[in-house]
Amino acid sequence: MSDAEVFNDALNAAYRERAQLVALLAALYPSHIGHNDPNEPEWAVVTIELPTGQACWHVAPDDMPLFSHVQRTSRICRGWDGHTTEEKYERIRGLIAEIEDGREPRVPLPTLRSESDGAR
Repeated sequence: MSDAEVFNDALNAAYRERAQLVALLAALYPSHIGHNDPNEPEWAVVTIELPTGQACWHVAPDDMPLFSHVQRTSRICRGWDGHTTEEKYERIRGLIAEIEDGREPRVPLPTLRSESDGAR
């Protein structure tokens, strides 16, 4: 395997990991996905409306199955608000702070049953 192939495999693996986390966020907050970036027409853009502001990521074609639960972008969906990558991550850090401070509810975790409850 060439150095370029090794690099591409590692890059694709990193994109896949990121896509799985973005898919989780898209399941928790209002979101939509579509092919609306003329600079990257083969990559979809998922737009997530966080309580702290919008966050968008490009999604590789191979990762689209992870987003089957996300509404497709339509005319009624809010478009990109012009945020930068730094602003996107500031919004994420802001959401984390709101959750830590109790201003934004945590996503409820499933109740774990103990073995005495018949769980296996």
